[in-house]
Amino acid sequence: MNIYDILRAQPVFARAAPERLERLAEVAQVRRHARQEHLIAEDDPSEDLFVLVEGVVGVFYSNERGGSVLVKILGAPSVFGEMELLTGLRRLELVEAFEATTTLVLPKAAVLALWSEDAPAAMSILEDLARRLCIAAYHERMLAFFDVETRLAALLLSFMDAYAKALPDGRTKIRCPLSHEMLGRCLGASSRSVDRVFAKWTADALVERDKGYLVVRSREALAAFAPDGWLGLYNRMTAPP
Repeated sequence: MNIYDILRAQPVFARAAPERLERLAEVAQVRRHARQEHLIAEDDPSEDLFVLVEGVVGVFYSNERGGSVLVKILGAPSVFGEMELLTGLRRLELVEAFEATTTLVLPKAAVLALWSEDAPAAMSILEDLARRLCIAAYHERMLAFFDVETRLAALLLSFMDAYAKALPDGRTKIRCPLSHEMLGRCLGASSRSVDRVFAKWTADALVERDKGYLVVRSREALAAFAPDGWLGLYNRMTAPP
């Protein structure tokens, strides 16, 4: 695995000067994570930046009573951990692998040196942070003002962005096993609330189960339950212009 080439292929580092990126590659570590493994836990020290090379992760906020709510879904290529790295705070989020995942772990000192010396690289991370702040602000409003059915529709649309598989009959399978308990955890709601919504949607033939996976009749029909101007939780970086 050529770490320099992997970093160069990541949009957040695509604008970096080659010699600076080489220095970063020299100190990077490759890590592989199993499904449901926690890559970061809340209150961990913030000593590294994580570059998501393969896989999909969920970013959660949780509380001391064991409750949690999903705030972002990140697909490769993405980075996470940069917020606390820049502020010096301990970790504010829990990051969990939704599938087998590969990351590059970059030490804080090397990352901050790159961003302070290389303006194009710093602009790339600022653009990604701004996009995520927009998503976070929107979903804070969702938590405050919308009911479980509306939020569940938006959540499933986000999982469709990450895991959609088109079926020959026009339906869409979400290629990630999502139990009602897991969806309730993502929403910060009870599984009973999720059960009620799915009972209604199943009766209306909007969703069904196929060997443990959710199948949605049509994205448009599901989107009708989401709020206008909906912003998804799913985020992956795109190549800079």
